[in-house]
Amino acid sequence: MENCDEWLYLDGRKAPVYYLCGYIPKSLGNDALSKKMLSFKAGNFQARQFWLEQILNSYQHLFAKDEFKLIIRSLGHNELYIDLNMDYENPLGYLCYRIAKTVNCRYASGMIHKVKAIPPLKGLNKEDRWNIVKDNYGLSQLFRPGVYKTVWFVDDIITTGATARATWKALLDWYPDVDFRVIALARTVRDHDYNMNSTILNPEINENNILREEEGIYFSNNLNLFGIEFDNSDTFFIK
Repeated sequence: MENCDEWLYLDGRKAPVYYLCGYIPKSLGNDALSKKMLSFKAGNFQARQFWLEQILNSYQHLFAKDEFKLIIRSLGHNELYIDLNMDYENPLGYLCYRIAKTVNCRYASGMIHKVKAIPPLKGLNKEDRWNIVKDNYGLSQLFRPGVYKTVWFVDDIITTGATARATWKALLDWYPDVDFRVIALARTVRDHDYNMNSTILNPEINENNILREEEGIYFSNNLNLFGIEFDNSDTFFIK
């Protein structure tokens, strides 16, 4: 396996973490890639295609075809489980479906669920986030026990790593030897120049035309996203 960007740790274990670029909060400058990321989260089709192309260009070789390897995705704040009939309309669901189809591996969309609804995590430090999510994920009975050896956890933006860590913890209850790996489009960073040397070609964004109606609603309802800044001192990541 090629070198990862960071490691996620849990009870003496380490899981490799890969991401394409940094997500820079608006308070620090919010560059073109960060805006493109928020367009993706808001459902913009062009943004979906952009990030799909980037993740396949960078990491397609990591998703080797293997019946014992699975892709799962992060559950959104309002999701207790993945609605299998609607998942393709979810930006992350769309991404996972297309990755799985392209590399001919399995996307296990119904593998993980939440035990109960949780409050928004934005603004919380890593310990507060962990206390909320650590025992709140479960495994579908269809997947326990099983023979799966490697699970890729896909997310759009990772901040402290608490959600990925909680998902990993739930998997370990049934797969104690699972090879857990995290792949994200972006990692929240504090350096407003972080993406200056990114290998991703920064998209040309017209400031006057970036927002479709649903994106405008998303931004107006999520202003607090832009005020949170983290470094590794408040995450579960290690270099």
